[in-house]
Amino acid sequence: MANNKWVEVEAKSIDDAIKAGLSELNLQDATQANINILREPEGGVFGVGGTKALVRISVRNGGSRNYSNKRRNNNRSNSNKNTNKNGYKKQYDSKKPRVEADKDEQLKVSIDFLKGLVKSFGLKGDVEGE
Repeated sequence: MANNKWVEVEAKSIDDAIKAGLSELNLQDATQANINILREPEGGVFGVGGTKALVRISVRNGGSRNYSNKRRNNNRSNSNKNTNKNGYKKQYDSKKPRVEADKDEQLKVSIDFLKGLVKSFGLKGDVEGE
């Protein structure tokens, strides 16, 4: 593949756009590509009126042939434990314990959110919870 090959892809999320672009360029993962996020997705109200993510992906110099040899060597040494199979960095540490939120606090936050939502739509109503 020539290094001047590129695509622009629109999708609901940045990850979906990247996956589609990598597939279109026949690349195995993101480490084989230069990825530019041109537009982040913006959600509308209840999924209406939002904009999709837009990314431009080009083949990194050397293409996939050089990378696949490096990838095999990296897998043997386990030197890349902070990335997943697509080359993205992990965003959480599964070894950290989960902390449960207080149920009463969750209820209060939910009620406040729903009251604000009702008010922002100019509706009259009351929100209650137990």
